Amino acid sequence: MYLIFYPFYAIASILFMLTALVLNPFLALAVDKDGNLPKYLRYYQTFDAPIPNSSYLAAVTWLYRNPSYGFDYYVLGIPWIASEWRTLVFRKTASYVFFIAYNNQLAFDIHFQWLFTIKFGWKSWNEYNPDTNNFAGQWGDAGKIPVAVTISSVKYTG
Repeated sequence: MYLIFYPFYAIASILFMLTALVLNPFLALAVDKDGNLPKYLRYYQTFDAPIPNSSYLAAVTWLYRNPSYGFDYYVLGIPWIASEWRTLVFRKTASYVFFIAYNNQLAFDIHFQWLFTIKFGWKSWNEYNPDTNNFAGQWGDAGKIPVAVTISSVKYTG
């Protein structure tokens, strides 16, 4: 089921992220003493960590690190049920990682790191234990797993 919806989720995520990239310098001005944006702007911050409020630059940098992560989690996230996830491929060496997983509702996670990083689907990788080949953990306060649409230049460091 989720396989069919993913292209629409990915487009929504990218469009919302683009608004964040434009608004982040202004959003940083709204960070409160606890490191949070006002409730009506929470989709622009991570759900699991406050924004550093030590300086304007620190706040802007943090917002650019994970733009619109709250939107990917609260709006586009799907229920996280660890027992429903299965690993199709897991390869890890000192120089790269290649991982594909899926769940009962055809949500998927493709995670590749080598000279760059690619993540598509939903972020099950964060809760994968390669020693047991199982998924565990609890995602955030809403029990969801966020959508992923990432291509970055972060090199895998083992």
